[in-house]
Amino acid sequence: VSLATELPKAQRQALAQTVTAQYAAMGESVAQQVASLAIQAEYTAIGVDLNAIQRTSIFKTGGKMLLVALLVLLSAVGATLLSARISAGLARDVRQQLFEKVTTFSSAEINRFSTASLITRTSNDVQQVQQVVTLMLRMMIYAPIMGVGGIFYAVQKSASMSWIIAMAVLVLLCIMGLLFIFVMPKFKTLQKLVDRLNLVTRENVSGIMVSRAYNTQDFEAERFDGANRALAKTNLFVQRAMVVMMPFINLIMSGLMLLIIWFGAKEVSQATMQVGDMMAYMQYAMQVVMSFMFVAMMFIMLPRAAVSAERIAEVLEAENSIGDPKDPVQPSADPAVRGLIEFKDVSFRYPGAEKDALTDITFTAKPGEMTAVIGATGSGKSSLMNLILRFYDVTGGQVKVGGQDVRAMRQHDLRQLLGYVPQKSVLFTGTIAEPISLCAPELSEAPIYAAAGA
Repeated sequence: VSLATELPKAQRQALAQTVTAQYAAMGESVAQQVASLAIQAEYTAIGVDLNAIQRTSIFKTGGKMLLVALLVLLSAVGATLLSARISAGLARDVRQQLFEKVTTFSSAEINRFSTASLITRTSNDVQQVQQVVTLMLRMMIYAPIMGVGGIFYAVQKSASMSWIIAMAVLVLLCIMGLLFIFVMPKFKTLQKLVDRLNLVTRENVSGIMVSRAYNTQDFEAERFDGANRALAKTNLFVQRAMVVMMPFINLIMSGLMLLIIWFGAKEVSQATMQVGDMMAYMQYAMQVVMSFMFVAMMFIMLPRAAVSAERIAEVLEAENSIGDPKDPVQPSADPAVRGLIEFKDVSFRYPGAEKDALTDITFTAKPGEMTAVIGATGSGKSSLMNLILRFYDVTGGQVKVGGQDVRAMRQHDLRQLLGYVPQKSVLFTGTIAEPISLCAPELSEAPIYAAAGA
């Protein structure tokens, strides 16, 4: 400065203009760094202990960083626990609704969905939805905040290199879009194949004695192997598609870093950016790309969850073909009529069948008398029982119990009048006393022991 004051006025003005132009060409961070050197020299000249000031500043800043890190840790743990609790509660409620809905189904709805499919929808499909809800609660809030924050600070560091981030995000979205197009149809197939595998497994386990009796173990093993291989093949296609995506993502990340270093180095050489700012810009850019990757990964996982949600909704929205009337009637209180069963010109056809299983059936089963229905296999004996219990509704004619049409009574009231021993016995899990007292849980031990002894 002292030498500059000794120069002629014209030279001083020229020097001032040169310095001003060089300062204007500097980036803000570089200008601040140059200015800080001059300020540091002035503080040293007046005897200020800069080392003590720097140590104090480091401790304060470090303490704030540790506090923020602790808050981030607690927030992450809290978000994980909260998302897990919400998703688990949602899955519990959906399973409960599915179970309650299925218990109201008639035989027609059970046959429509199949037992194996209903089990898959209650377990596997609900689990798929639960997993996506967990990730959405954790990522769909965190990722946008991280992405917006990364873009904001990256633009602050260098707006001229923003095209690099935009190009990386665009390439990433294109890859995700292609993956979405090819994998989406497979997710629908995947759930159907799970249904098929559960069906074959259930049939083989429940009919294992029949399979052994007819020496068809090899045939059943091949049938299971076919269903198992089809599921494995589709799963492999989906997993391979996901695996192929990871190298492309790594390539995008590496290309992004290379471009930032290449163009950032030019700005550093031109004194418009510091090396530290370039490294910070690189971290912000990675945050932006990672946030878009998280969102894109969510949209890849959503299709399978969407398929599962559709299958769940299909069950919950299914209308029962058999329901209670709006104005139900009560059975007759007369003992002579209360146990009377009447069939009047009854015809019945199973859903989707081409011919009637029963045609113009008319008979009366009086209380206190034994009525036997005899016929060959497939003649419709079980169908008669199903109509009395209203597991199916007649397609023609009328079935009366206790002097009332079964369709005019509540199903609960109808079945309270009837005792039923199914052709195929079913024992629920529990003690021997529980199935004996299934319809009357208030029974004492004496009648239960008497029934078991009989």
